[in-house]
Amino acid sequence: MPDMKYAIGVDIGGTNAPASIVDESGKIIHTIDKKTLAEGGPDTVMSSIASSIKDLMKYFNSNVKDGEIVGVGIGAPGTLDHKKGQIITSPNLPQLRNIPIAELINREVKLSVSLDNDANCAVVAEHWIGAAKGCENVILLTLGTGVGGGIIINKKIYRGSHGSAGEIGHITIVAKGNKCTCGNFGCLEAYASANATISRAKEKLKRDDVSSTLQTKKLSDITAHEIFLHAEQGDRFSQSMLTESGNYLGIGIATLANIFDPDMIIIGGGFSSAEKYLLPAAIDEAYKRSFKSVMDNIKITRAKLGNSAGVVGAAKLAFN
Repeated sequence: MPDMKYAIGVDIGGTNAPASIVDESGKIIHTIDKKTLAEGGPDTVMSSIASSIKDLMKYFNSNVKDGEIVGVGIGAPGTLDHKKGQIITSPNLPQLRNIPIAELINREVKLSVSLDNDANCAVVAEHWIGAAKGCENVILLTLGTGVGGGIIINKKIYRGSHGSAGEIGHITIVAKGNKCTCGNFGCLEAYASANATISRAKEKLKRDDVSSTLQTKKLSDITAHEIFLHAEQGDRFSQSMLTESGNYLGIGIATLANIFDPDMIIIGGGFSSAEKYLLPAAIDEAYKRSFKSVMDNIKITRAKLGNSAGVVGAAKLAFN
């Protein structure tokens, strides 16, 4: 029986950069979670990531008696050059623009290193061992601070001709709408993300005709989680804010359904925990705006792997 193969997956976020040893079946063996330290600049970030990988290699050599680590996969937010292994631009990690991450990490750890967008990694993981296992065509939307996206066509990740496919959060859903962090107006991210929901709630709470239990809190203390908690406690205003975000999400889903006709559309990210309010509204809106014959054959569901999707999908890069 051949030795088991393992890979290391790293998920670079704006705050943390968890790294895990993952086996060929997608099982996480061990995880180290360190701060990204983005404010320290590229050298500090690279040093932190390399340190995590080296610590995992030490753990592997001491505790795993069979097999070998075949490589490292790294997921990062933003527009990337997958082939060159570098971030082109990332709002959450502006310090890493045009830095050859894969090459720099390779020098430090002496392993093959692959880099891809974090949402691409997440959809790869969900397709490999998660909610979309066995599907041919899948779209993932990650709802959090923003809205990310990953696309699988014919069981393969779709990156587009220039590596920037999947920027689903920046399709326009409202002409002359709210300004998005990308500089455009009316983007899906500017309406369906956690941050957009918070901003909309705060603006409405300033009005005299609004009644909500959220008014017991300072505006600065209102988070997406707080809105969800108050919705669960019966606050109709909070429920309406989440439902409204679901409606906007549904506009985006209808567009994706009409263009791609996938087997499944998966909703992931931290904000997807409000699925009770988001998904029914999104599905209802999508049916209004897409062909019923298309929507009837698309399963819309929440992601299965949660926070582990990033490292698992990054590790799969290395196996591939």
